[in-house]
Amino acid sequence: MPDPKPVPPDPIERLEQLRSHYGAAARSERDALIQRIEGSSIDEPEALVRYNDLLLFARAYPDDAAMLARVERALGRISGRVRTLGDRAEEFRDTGLPGSYNVHTYSWSMLRELLATYPDALELHWEEIDDSSGYFELASLCAAQSEVLGIDDDRLEGDTWMLAARSTQDRGDLAVLYRMLESSRLPEHAREILFDRLRLPIRWAIGSGEDARTTSIRRRKQIHFHREPLQREALDLAVEMKRPLPPVERLDLAEARSAIRWMKSAQSVRNRELYPLCHPEERDVVRVPLERGLEIYCFGVRPPRRLLVEGLYGQFLVKNGVPIGYALSSVIGRVCEIGLNVYDTYRAGENAFLYAQMMRTFHHLYGAEWFWVPRLQAGYGNDEGLQSGAFWFYDKLGFRSLDPKVRSAADRERERRLRDPSYRAGISTLRRLVTEDLFWAPAGVEEPGPYPLGALGLAVTRWISDRFGGDRERASVWAEREARKRLGLRVVSRSGQAEQEAFHRLAPLVAMIPDWSTWPNEERNRLARLVRAKGSTRETSYLELSRQLPRWLRFLRSFAPNLD
Repeated sequence: MPDPKPVPPDPIERLEQLRSHYGAAARSERDALIQRIEGSSIDEPEALVRYNDLLLFARAYPDDAAMLARVERALGRISGRVRTLGDRAEEFRDTGLPGSYNVHTYSWSMLRELLATYPDALELHWEEIDDSSGYFELASLCAAQSEVLGIDDDRLEGDTWMLAARSTQDRGDLAVLYRMLESSRLPEHAREILFDRLRLPIRWAIGSGEDARTTSIRRRKQIHFHREPLQREALDLAVEMKRPLPPVERLDLAEARSAIRWMKSAQSVRNRELYPLCHPEERDVVRVPLERGLEIYCFGVRPPRRLLVEGLYGQFLVKNGVPIGYALSSVIGRVCEIGLNVYDTYRAGENAFLYAQMMRTFHHLYGAEWFWVPRLQAGYGNDEGLQSGAFWFYDKLGFRSLDPKVRSAADRERERRLRDPSYRAGISTLRRLVTEDLFWAPAGVEEPGPYPLGALGLAVTRWISDRFGGDRERASVWAEREARKRLGLRVVSRSGQAEQEAFHRLAPLVAMIPDWSTWPNEERNRLARLVRAKGSTRETSYLELSRQLPRWLRFLRSFAPNLD
């Protein structure tokens, strides 16, 4: 009697096992599994969420045109599948699926965007607000003084005041607070701080449009199909950096606004935020079309929200039209802090390839050559990051610790792994390997490390305390007068508001330069252009000028000894 056939595994579980396998056999089995699942119901929310994510991965990494079409049809049915499980809606919370809902403490900056786009879909989630006093305290700051009598009267229920406060345009309690804050005399920054400190949980009802994770996909004319195994091995970063970029597309204003709205939605539906995406400069958005269906959208920050001496850019990673992650780059001179976050759904993809293309892009767009990764990215203070092997991912790319002793310890661990492929370092060892930031640079590019920005800020504080007795207004007036004299910026008063603000912010640093008398006129003029460029539309002009001013960069580094 022949042996009985093994019981076939759960099709979703098997599809999960095949996620990153490619080739004719894997493609055939994947196709059969999806057909089988599509011919049946899915009764468990958890299983449906897993299936949704597997389809999204297959949409980002499709085998061929036929598989792409099958996956898209299956994704089109997710909304209906969620509706059939409507009595278990709570189990879809924070999944981002169509017809589900999220609860998150969105920041003021992101909330403004969400309310403008989905005004009927957001409301305070009172079920998780233990103490409503903060809501009413903030309302009191924005209300007319005579209204505060009704807000403060403890004999009146809070609902009584909120109902009275609603206008015909207000859709709920969140809308009341939002309108009061927006129309108040409080400065924008104060409104942001006050609202964010409340950390109010906000419920967002996810529709079936572009806001859902399932449908947040943009059509592309050209799709890269994966008929061969995925590119999983680390690339030679030095070689990748030298490869020129394809033609970069600068988006016009309408295209930029559409792209930013899409990116914000893709982030928000995952309960994630990115500072540059909260304050984007719509006139500084580019799309970099790369190989293997990868696109990187790069966007700057509005001048009032820029960092003081760093050039800050956000990035959005898209694979075959599917959002797969986001990144952040912060550049001074040739030094670039880099942070990449691939969404959980796509972490079985081509992460080493993504990282190499990000660095290649940053090199050509921002002039970055010396890259560093904060230790938190490698797992410092994060056991989950350690267990996921984040340190070894960076190590295979060629990143090394800034601490020579830690570098030596990592070298020994690497040699043990080469001798014994089954060897795995324990968590305690990994904790020692991530005690310092990691860096990578091509041969011949040397830098003393990240710029000591904390020490720089501390030096300014000491300067204000020692020279002006802590009087910041007096220090600011003196610094602007001195900086204007040094830079010859008689035209500052005729500059735009953004350039004036940039001058105001950088004036203390310019006034503190100790060897100013030795600077040649050409470099003084270049520094004046650099200060104004900080308020220009595109911050890349500021980055280019900073690389042309080694005296300025040496000045920024000169405060390192004062960090203690």
